[in-house]
Amino acid sequence: MGSPLEPLLADIYMSYIENLSEDLIENVPLYRRYVDDIVVISDKPCSATSILNRMNEVQNSISLTSVEEEDNCLSFLDILLSRRLDGSIKRSIYRKPTWTGQYLNYHSFCPIRYKRGLVRCLFSRIRRICTEDTLDEEERILTQTLVDNNYPEKLIRRYKVVRTPRPTFQLAHKKDVYIKLPYTGLQSILTTKQTLNTDVKMTFYAANIIIIENVKPLYLSKPFEHAKNDVTSHCIYQFECTCGHI
Repeated sequence: MGSPLEPLLADIYMSYIENLSEDLIENVPLYRRYVDDIVVISDKPCSATSILNRMNEVQNSISLTSVEEEDNCLSFLDILLSRRLDGSIKRSIYRKPTWTGQYLNYHSFCPIRYKRGLVRCLFSRIRRICTEDTLDEEERILTQTLVDNNYPEKLIRRYKVVRTPRPTFQLAHKKDVYIKLPYTGLQSILTTKQTLNTDVKMTFYAANIIIIENVKPLYLSKPFEHAKNDVTSHCIYQFECTCGHI
């Protein structure tokens, strides 16, 4: 296993090489690249050769090779490009000569979601890659391959049919709802927030609960103030008895 940075660094370096060959790339009808795999479609064979030679001149330690079409077919990653009689291009699935058709067997000991995901992924890949004139044949090949791997036909038909995407709904923007509660400690506030988010949002989904902790101010005695005259009037501060006691 190589470093996870290798694809990123390779893509950066290939972008640098492409910038040096930009004048040649602009003259070809189609140029596509995935990391270090490049496909070029041109009506002049010399155009692709010129791009290859220019890229190989950048660094002596890097040598790019080329493969030309054979029997009007050219593979690029998992795509097989074929030339029609009118000169247009059709796409189908490319399988290497070493491909055996072996996938995850349906009777293997693993979760069922992996098996469903495999069938869904393979049919989705066919619909993304293939053109209309190759779609039926590729679906037939995939169906037979899955049957050979013991997948039930009911499961295959389920993901073979194109599903209509679910309609999207415009959701209302959530409104802030402020709730003022007395502060009784951090753990109590966290528990209260969790309870409110669970209970309130079940009914009011568009509510964004915001809790404000209310902390009561500490009681402080007022500073000494002189009493007003109307309060001190007609008051008895001290009474002396004839016996001498106060």
